[in-house]
Amino acid sequence: MSARSDSRRHRIDVTARVVAAIVAGYAVSYLFAGALPLWLPIARTEAILWASLASFVIYTCIVLYAFGVRSAWTLWRNLTLVILLLLAAVWWGR
Repeated sequence: MSARSDSRRHRIDVTARVVAAIVAGYAVSYLFAGALPLWLPIARTEAILWASLASFVIYTCIVLYAFGVRSAWTLWRNLTLVILLLLAAVWWGR
């Protein structure tokens, strides 16, 4: 392959990781903050507080994971599965 196609492939890979870190990371942390209070056996206000604080940690971990995983396809697959699991948790928790 030429240097131009390698450069383009690298740009696409980095762009996919940045979009996953920002968009999917936000979606996962949002759903986590919505699902956790439904399942914690403590007062609702305390559960919301703990879930909100934990969502910052979750978001940071996803951003780090986005640039630590070998493949962008693996990243998107895993984040999609986590989003689906959290959607199911929210659905069944209501």
